[in-house]
Amino acid sequence: GATTLAAVAHTTAPVAGTAAVSATGLATFNGADTTLAQQLAALTNAMGTDAVGTSAVFVNGANSYLFVVGDATAGVQAGDALIQLTGVTATTGLTFAGGDISAVA
Repeated sequence: GATTLAAVAHTTAPVAGTAAVSATGLATFNGADTTLAQQLAALTNAMGTDAVGTSAVFVNGANSYLFVVGDATAGVQAGDALIQLTGVTATTGLTFAGGDISAVA
């Protein structure tokens, strides 16, 4: 069985240490979260209890990063995936088709 991927919105305004995530999975951050490590921590705080397959994308520098809750347990775990999308600048989020990511825009 393949995992169905989807975005889960966390639409409160981002605060230091916790990201906002749009319905398309685009994460935005508070101005205090500037490093990749801070942004990843803020994203995982926002997605902390999301279901397996929950996906989000965010920009850091000239690259975007795709984060997927991917192991067999809901919530952020060691088996989740962080994928660097070199040279991609996500501006609107993810597009899903049939439980797969079909575009990053």
